[in-house]
Amino acid sequence: MKRLLDGSDGLYQNTRALPPDFGESYFTPARLTMWQERNPLGNAKQATDRGEVVFSESTSFKGTIKCDSPVYIFGQFEGDIDTTASVVIGKNARVVATIRAGDVGVAGAFVGTITATGHTEIYAGGRLYGDVSASGLKIEDGAVFSGQSMMPQQNTDPFLLTASHQLRLVEGAV
Repeated sequence: MKRLLDGSDGLYQNTRALPPDFGESYFTPARLTMWQERNPLGNAKQATDRGEVVFSESTSFKGTIKCDSPVYIFGQFEGDIDTTASVVIGKNARVVATIRAGDVGVAGAFVGTITATGHTEIYAGGRLYGDVSASGLKIEDGAVFSGQSMMPQQNTDPFLLTASHQLRLVEGAV
């Protein structure tokens, strides 16, 4: 006679018999993995930080993000983002924000201000309405950019320094 999960001898209806190989060997790594995939909270104690912030397409968020991790937005976001890493705005994303980041990539719709210590790229199909301050700006064919761009950097080119000095002389400012 098989033992049942409730420890009875099977006199109760609607109870399941334990598998013949039930015991410590029953919980093989493959069976545990299948169970963990069905029960993601079962792994909460072993969960690790993957070092990124991800907003899926079904996510809508209003607020402020401050982190040192990459930020990926595929849904809707409104607020401020401050990170030393990159920000990626996915093709279906809708973002209204002030972004301060390392690099920024726009494939969806963005309205606001971007200040990047690295580069900003607007991909085909991406739309950026606002101001960009970055060390480099790349706009692919099929992208839309409406706003101002600045590339803050030190003027170390002797020709530019001389031309700037001559312009100030002409304008009367020495």
